[in-house]
Amino acid sequence: MATEKDVLVNTFYDKLIIRLANIKDSNYSLMLKRWSEKLSWRGL
Repeated sequence: MATEKDVLVNTFYDKLIIRLANIKDSNYSLMLKRWSEKLSWRGL
């Protein structure tokens, strides 16, 4: 089971990824999308 710390860390990374995804550099955000898709595909 996830501890409170795990939840906070996951929330932090979720916010960080969303913030990075909003960066106007389309090449960077595209790379980030591919990276996050790979992670979700692996179930991480």
